[in-house]
Amino acid sequence: MLVSGGFKSWGPADLVRFIMVERLFFGMSRQAASALLILSLLLIVEAGGIRYTGLIEYPPLDFTPADAVVDGFGRIWFALPPERAVGLYTPDVGLNLINLGFEVSGLALGDNVLAAYSVGESDVAFIELSSGRVVWQSEEAGQVDAVLPVDGGFVLVKSFPTMTLLTHVSPAGEVLWENRIVDRELVRHRGAAGSGRFVWLRTVDGNILMVELGREGYKEFRLGRDFVALASREGKLWAVDSDGEATRLSIRGVEAKVRIGFSFRLGDPAFALPGDRLVILSRVDRVIFDVVGGQVSREHLQSSFTLAALKGAYEVYLFDPEERSILVATVSRQPVLSDASATPVGDGDRVRVTVRVSDPDGDLAEGYPRVLGVLGTEVSSQEMSLSGGVYSAELAVPRGEGVFRVYVQALDSGGNEARIEVASYQVSGGSIASEGSAPTTPTQGGTPSDLSAFLPVAVELAFFAVLVTALTVFWLSRSRRGRRRRR
Repeated sequence: MLVSGGFKSWGPADLVRFIMVERLFFGMSRQAASALLILSLLLIVEAGGIRYTGLIEYPPLDFTPADAVVDGFGRIWFALPPERAVGLYTPDVGLNLINLGFEVSGLALGDNVLAAYSVGESDVAFIELSSGRVVWQSEEAGQVDAVLPVDGGFVLVKSFPTMTLLTHVSPAGEVLWENRIVDRELVRHRGAAGSGRFVWLRTVDGNILMVELGREGYKEFRLGRDFVALASREGKLWAVDSDGEATRLSIRGVEAKVRIGFSFRLGDPAFALPGDRLVILSRVDRVIFDVVGGQVSREHLQSSFTLAALKGAYEVYLFDPEERSILVATVSRQPVLSDASATPVGDGDRVRVTVRVSDPDGDLAEGYPRVLGVLGTEVSSQEMSLSGGVYSAELAVPRGEGVFRVYVQALDSGGNEARIEVASYQVSGGSIASEGSAPTTPTQGGTPSDLSAFLPVAVELAFFAVLVTALTVFWLSRSRRGRRRRR
């Protein structure tokens, strides 16, 4: 387990175990997979901050793409200038090219539409995500600096000799609104961002212009900084300068300034996340920074990358052409469990468990939180229901002899787990004989050693053997695929 500056991440062994378990589940019956999933989640180590969750084979490309985005289905879209096309890569399926007839160098992902454009040229095309069909294409005058996803479509930012033209275009290509800026000189390369009803533009003298859709003119924020990265979400903007200061702007003005303490370069990716949160990556130094409120966490990445893309709200894809790999990481934060309690009910044949759950990112996985009961090698599980801000569930006491331990577990869509032991009981014949020793002070998550008391060595060895077998099959299949490609 690597820990640095408040971040916690999986090491290579943890990542391999995750991938092997995932692949193994597809070949198992639902009952066997469910049982193994419960055991594997109990064994997963505590995580927060950045967490590596997948490794994808790189597409068959002989050159580095100019840009990349990831849609909600996990499909990856590449800008491929030499091919004069967009590449649609579906992992484990293959790469398909959509010929557009111009050198695509920029991509923007909207609602069921991908915008592809050529920076510094006039070409723009809209591609329907569901079908891969080109639904609109334009070669109108003006040099395209950026295409920004906003409410109702995209804003095209085009440069002319005497002005900058902003054009709001629907997904079908209908022009909804235009605005001309004639009295400010704007930065053309990576100088714009947009979301909601607002577009943000960087001026050559280090200021920021805010433009609202449907209105003429702009509002200027005189900051005088050398901004190298812009990221927008929910109508707000994060602007990061080369000296390592991040400024958050809204329609009302400057909301916050956070000193990151690191020098950034033009082209370092920045992503605005929900809850006024910012993630920025350094390509040269391979460092990721997480800005939450006024706090900054940092960690060295476990992979180099040339491109980075955000899927949804919290998944980051890191593209490494040299290693021919795409590393998937999540930056969602761990759920927090509190006020957990367990009470025997009925004739002692059931245990009622209650808990409060707070999730800073609001991305609890479906079916969680859950209450888990462990007696020897037998594991039972029950989804908890929410009422009045408290989750609750009743768990049947298994028939058997020994110590019955009760846990609450929460999992989010980013793979972060929180788990606490709530109670332990001496049970016999399906009912509670006596209450066991009270659990220690509850902690979030846990390590494999925390659970060794109730997972017998035989179970752990069997689990390890399954993983070794899956790992062997995986690498043999990769070797066979590699030999086929060489032939």
